[in-house]
Order: sequence, then C-alpha cells, then structure tokens
Amino acid sequence: RSKVEETALSVDHKIMETNFFSAVHLTKAVLPGMIENKRGNIIVINSVQGKIGIPFRAAYSASKHALTGYFDSLRAEIACHNISVTSVFPGYVNTKLSLNALTGDGAAYSKVDKN
Repeated sequence: RSKVEETALSVDHKIMETNFFSAVHLTKAVLPGMIENKRGNIIVINSVQGKIGIPFRAAYSASKHALTGYFDSLRAEIACHNISVTSVFPGYVNTKLSLNALTGDGAAYSKVDKN
C-alpha cells in the first residue's frame, strides 16, 4: 500500500508473481489434460480491482487487470475444446487479508483495512 513512485520494482514483481503468474502456471499445468479430454472448467477468482483501479494499489490492480485480459483471451482460444473460463469479480470482503498486503518497500502492511 503505497504511491507508485514510492514502491520498489521488486514489490511490483512479487505482486505480479503471486496474483498473476501463479494462476498462469496452474492453468498451463492443467490445460493440456482438459484439451485432451475435450472438456473442463477454469474458474479464476479475480477482484473488482481487475476492472477499476484505486489509489495506493497500482500493482495489485495491475495484476488483477492482467488476469482479466489473459483469461478473456484464453476463453476465446479454448472455447472450441468445450472448456469454459469463468472470472469471478468479488467486491470488498471484510477480512484480515490486508495484514499481509505489501507496502512500498515490501514490508507487511500489518493493518486491517477499514470499510
């Protein structure tokens, strides 16, 4: 949680690795079997920030926008194999997830977000 100009590039990379590339890695691992079986269902848990950005969360929002673009494209590519792709965009959920959010230097945010 920080301004773009105060966020280390390594933090941007870590957030992309966690939120975007982990889903891509998993999808690439299971997709060949789905194509071979001519069926499957890929469900992506995204975020409302995959559609809109808010201040101090540029890297998070970018990672979620990346999921949106990637899985929209994948949906079009694999529809012919009877494989569906569903993206879920939940809004704000009151959890303690923000405790582990990263600050600009990569440290844990360590605060619970207020509504």
